[in-house]
Amino acid sequence: MKIKSVCEQTNLTDRAIRYYIEEGLLAPAFTENYLGRRTFDFSQTDVERLREIAVLRKFGFSVSEIRTMYARPDSICDTLSAAKDRKESALTEEQELLQVLTQAEVAQPESVCSLVSFLAEPVKGDPLPATDESRVSFPRFLRAAGLFLAAWLPPVLCIAAFLLKLYRYHYPVFSGLHILLTLLSLLPSAFMILLPRLSCKKKRRPIATAFILVGCIISIVFSPILSLGILVRSETTDLRHYRELDPDCLANRSELYQNLFPKWPHTVDAHYLYRRLPAIDYTYDIYAEWPLEEADFRNEIVRASAALSVIKESYLARGYSFVTIRHGAFTCLVLYKGDALFAPVSDSYTYGMFAYNETDRRVRYLYCESLENGADQPYFLELDWI
Repeated sequence: MKIKSVCEQTNLTDRAIRYYIEEGLLAPAFTENYLGRRTFDFSQTDVERLREIAVLRKFGFSVSEIRTMYARPDSICDTLSAAKDRKESALTEEQELLQVLTQAEVAQPESVCSLVSFLAEPVKGDPLPATDESRVSFPRFLRAAGLFLAAWLPPVLCIAAFLLKLYRYHYPVFSGLHILLTLLSLLPSAFMILLPRLSCKKKRRPIATAFILVGCIISIVFSPILSLGILVRSETTDLRHYRELDPDCLANRSELYQNLFPKWPHTVDAHYLYRRLPAIDYTYDIYAEWPLEEADFRNEIVRASAALSVIKESYLARGYSFVTIRHGAFTCLVLYKGDALFAPVSDSYTYGMFAYNETDRRVRYLYCESLENGADQPYFLELDWI
């Protein structure tokens, strides 16, 4: 029986039932997922015990007393006597206060001051109700903590991303977009500083304060999203970094990448790109291209074709496709998984490609992957294939 049905049968809340389980008052069967979330399966015996617990709690028995009574039935009489004594003590106190209130009603006080003078002595030294303490401070604390986190959490995330970027990535990219996103993520902090200052100026308060308040709310909503796009790209076009990837880039562990790309870079009329975006859409693009002499060109076609053939079967078993096609001036050997080749995509994709141009004796290597939703289009769509 699921917890929802148990709630309906016992008139207990989900939170109360889970609390009783945590306190060891009952132990229903459960399954636990990889996040640690437990799904309980209650028996009819568990339901009856919850009904018993509810009755005992309504009579003022503490959780520890109920646990003791279930563990040691011989303690029930002593626990019952202790609970009765508590009720009698509380009833005596209430009767005394009721008597004072009756006397005050007979006296008919004419002001709050005279009423307090009449009532003060019986409650001297008694604490205030617990609700008075929590209702005064707790909501204010929540509001202050919420505003503080909303204003400062995005900038802190930006700073953390910046420090992490310098520590982990070889090639941090700084651009005007990153600077703009950083400034926008700081807007809640600026609004939080301006708002109390404008509120003190009575003449400008209605319009300016409303404008700043709306801006603050909007920026608080969007600043965490903006901060995710800051300083998250790693990129290089320097051939000296050839095969030097970020340590946690998945291409480091890819058999396809390690076999397809040659171990040696050529530096004459060569092009190289390594780009990795590990934020919302985990994407990386690795591209290399250079011309070869006739003998080296023929040997490289044989080597790359053999490398793809060696690993092709294992990739085909994992749902990949292999094609050899002509695209522009290039012959392309492609091992891929995703949407159709040479077209914009809307879903995740993975592909490794060796391409060669017989006319210019140029060879081209590409290995790209997008694990999330294809937000970054495949890199070969940006290349010149003519």
